[in-house]
Amino acid sequence: MLAQAGVEVCITDPDISEPVPLGETGMIKVCGPNVCQGYWWMLEKTHEELRAKGFTLTGDIGKIVTALQDRLTSLS
Repeated sequence: MLAQAGVEVCITDPDISEPVPLGETGMIKVCGPNVCQGYWWMLEKTHEELRAKGFTLTGDIGKIVTALQDRLTSLS
């Protein structure tokens, strides 16, 4: 899924790092030109967080939905 031009988002099972079906909750991974490519002087941390194909773990849990879930303000 593209979050914005050039940025890819993937939701995966945190235990096995495999993608979860649309709408299921999992670990958020992102990849793109605006995503850090590593941690300054922290090679071990970089290896822990970076994944195949340039994806980085955000440390967040989420899901991708295809419809509006809720609103902050009322339309009326």
